[in-house]
Amino acid sequence: MKTNIFSTIIIALLISSCSIEKSSTVIEKQPENYVILLDLSDRLLNNGQAEQDIELICHLFDKFESTVRDNLIINSKDKFRVVIAPQEKMNINKSQMESLFYLDMSKINIAEKRKNLEKFKENIKNSLNKLYAEALCNKTKTSDFQGAHIWRYFNDYLPGDIEKDDKNRLFILSDGYLDFEPGSITKIMGEKSSSSAFLNMVRGKANWREIIEKKDYGIIAVDKPFDSLSVCLMEIYPKYANLDETDMIQLVWKRWLSEMNIKEMNFIPHASIPKMKGQIDNFLN
Repeated sequence: MKTNIFSTIIIALLISSCSIEKSSTVIEKQPENYVILLDLSDRLLNNGQAEQDIELICHLFDKFESTVRDNLIINSKDKFRVVIAPQEKMNINKSQMESLFYLDMSKINIAEKRKNLEKFKENIKNSLNKLYAEALCNKTKTSDFQGAHIWRYFNDYLPGDIEKDDKNRLFILSDGYLDFEPGSITKIMGEKSSSSAFLNMVRGKANWREIIEKKDYGIIAVDKPFDSLSVCLMEIYPKYANLDETDMIQLVWKRWLSEMNIKEMNFIPHASIPKMKGQIDNFLN
């Protein structure tokens, strides 16, 4: 009898020990890499556009901060950066500005992680206000701006902003157009190019979708490994009084991203800030 009781106690202790060991095992979450790409072209002339961009970027950082805290700050290897699409004749120091918006938790000493995170949060809005003020300085009309070269960013810079082992999220703040001034250099391959100027040939036509698909109009796919990337294009803002304009922009982007093997994508038209924040949250959940 005593032997049976003793055996039962030993078995109970072993089970308890295994349970404690199992519950104490920490499952390391995949680090997240937030990349926010800014289109600082003439879209900034839209009423309240700069203020809306800043509010949305700050919201994205709040979501990033939640991710960092969920992973425990000391364990976080998450990354956040704001980058600017290449643009001719910009009156800002692009590399200097981008350095203000880069936070890599994996490179920060454990003792300094919380301090650096909180300092970044404290400074981000003021730094964004400075960036947008400089981008708009002495610019009051469309001809004062050059087009933002989003295709060039994808080709030349995005591969370096992607982290191999992370969950990469690209947020693009743009009206959705890849257009440039007459005479600007664009790449052309058959019916595809690095510009969305081909939309001028189908705009206003009832069968615009059929024409695009039949003629294979579109943006040239960048031959780089983007399969680990999810993309959210936000602030889509039609420039033309065409009822199908938003649908046209979304189709162009969907075809382009799909041809680059990007499977997770979301498109958010310009709307009120609360509505757009809710759509961002849905994308991240």
